[in-house]
Amino acid sequence: MINGPSSRRKLSREETDLNLIPIMNLFIVIVPMLITMWVSVQMAMLAIDISSGTATSASSQKIRMKKIEVGLFKNDIQVKVQGDNIISHIAVIDSSVVPRKYDMFALDNKLSEIHKRYPKQKDITLVPAPDVKYNTLLKAIDISKFNGFENIEYSISSIKTFVKK
Repeated sequence: MINGPSSRRKLSREETDLNLIPIMNLFIVIVPMLITMWVSVQMAMLAIDISSGTATSASSQKIRMKKIEVGLFKNDIQVKVQGDNIISHIAVIDSSVVPRKYDMFALDNKLSEIHKRYPKQKDITLVPAPDVKYNTLLKAIDISKFNGFENIEYSISSIKTFVKK
């Protein structure tokens, strides 16, 4: 009465090939379509941001702000405010123990004075000379942040930046 394994069982043991057509359709059709939709949504969001009224007021505030530059040079620290003809020079303290020590207290006082004069100003540019030590640059960054300048830019040292016109 028992006849052995059925023929249906033999068919199920045969190996079947992996069908890659659905995966290829995904990569060839669906992914480019999703990327195109994403780009069009980004362009629509950009158009909305440009037309809003807050963007014009922010750009007009940026125009009214002064550009403040702090130059860290070999012999002194120079602080310049755009529009002012005065460049503040903070001399380097020479001592027998530590050669070329920068007067960071004077820099702190000067930046505090500038921040009191321009309280909404949050941007400052640091211009270190190539021979300034990294530790000195970090101290200048800390002093700038302590005095309320949150956005700190770095620029390459150039002589014409600090020459009176």
